[in-house]
Amino acid sequence: MVIPEQINHRRRVVYSSLLTVMSDAERAQALFVLLNSHLEAEEHFVASRVAELASQSGRLSAEERMPFTRALMQNMRLGYEQLLRYPDHLVQPTLNGQLVNAQPLAASAPQPRTGNTQTHTPAPGSPSIAEAVRPATAVFRRVLGGLLEPLRSTAGLGEIMVEIALQTEHRGLVRPILQPWSQAGLTVEAMAGNLSQQQMHGIVNVLYLTACDLLGPVEADRLLSATVSEAKRLPEAREYPPERLL
Repeated sequence: MVIPEQINHRRRVVYSSLLTVMSDAERAQALFVLLNSHLEAEEHFVASRVAELASQSGRLSAEERMPFTRALMQNMRLGYEQLLRYPDHLVQPTLNGQLVNAQPLAASAPQPRTGNTQTHTPAPGSPSIAEAVRPATAVFRRVLGGLLEPLRSTAGLGEIMVEIALQTEHRGLVRPILQPWSQAGLTVEAMAGNLSQQQMHGIVNVLYLTACDLLGPVEADRLLSATVSEAKRLPEAREYPPERLL
């Protein structure tokens, strides 16, 4: 029998892992709802089994399966509070592993990634080959660099960002992303790769709140506006507008 604490931890592991490999939050949430029924029914949590179920559902592409399995194995080692919180409405009633009166969620077919698709295991904190060519990544890094520039000279910047994140809905980013990034030097290149839309949005929001605290709200708004305007000049911004990060 699976105790509630184990189920909730499993849910956060799966939700965090889905958002790591999927840029489409709606597709990730739809798959989370489906997988949740199996999390409650199966006694043991096995990453390869969860990835197999996700693949069999038709909502996880063959290219995403291995990164998803790796993300599951990594997140299983993290504590409950270190993982992203899933929206409560995604936990729908089940009976014997089947959804009961499930609320409809938008479901889209998995989209193949572009670029080099060869098997590649990146070093911790470094982007994968597929991630490096994503338009979202290029835009995110430009915004990240723009917001960081006037804050770099601040003593204890990493600690300030972590403290601000802990006071917001983005506290789940602290241990898996913000703390390692701070230890690595808070450079654009040191930021973890393969981030989800929700994670990129959260990091930008934490940086903006940090700028508000250090520079004042007016100057922070000017900085954000200028950074977004600069990011719009990127060719990748035609596919991924920087406003999606706000």
